Amino acid sequence: MATNTAPAHSKFDLDDADNNYPLQVLQSRRGFYLGTVDDEGMPFSRESAEYFRSHKAAEQALNSGKWTRHSLSI
Repeated sequence: MATNTAPAHSKFDLDDADNNYPLQVLQSRRGFYLGTVDDEGMPFSRESAEYFRSHKAAEQALNSGKWTRHSLSI
């Protein structure tokens, strides 16, 4: 279930205020997702629990805030 207001930055922003990891649409073999890239442009984190079928659908979710944050379990 998607949240109504999802953050525009990575959960890692809370851990390191010196870094800025804006969310963006990324693609993997499973589909499109919301995540961040590192300083070299490589995928750094997957933030959305969902995978989207198209770039447009992922972009709409990002812009509307209607997506679910991926939780890490240890």
